[in-house]
Amino acid sequence: MNWLSGKPLRTRSLIWPSGETFDSYGWVREGTSVMDGVILYWFAFTADNDHRTTVYVADTRQNRGLPSIVINRVAELDFAAHGVVLVGDGFASAQWLWV
Repeated sequence: MNWLSGKPLRTRSLIWPSGETFDSYGWVREGTSVMDGVILYWFAFTADNDHRTTVYVADTRQNRGLPSIVINRVAELDFAAHGVVLVGDGFASAQWLWV
């Protein structure tokens, strides 16, 4: 097996939660963190004094036989984070800078 060939060995589509809209809603920062088969997405909002961060997680290790992975909203923070990362065993760390 040559993993540098660029040919994907396994692919699955990601499905966002129904009812979630992301098109130009006003997030100012976003990011992705991947660790041990868990994918974390986050979006920070600051529009109209609505300072918050939404965090979504997908576990690629679950339901391996299915063709897609469902991403679930797992948290909404009451501040606009500057960064959210996975730190191991399903835990995440959020950073907020006072400027």
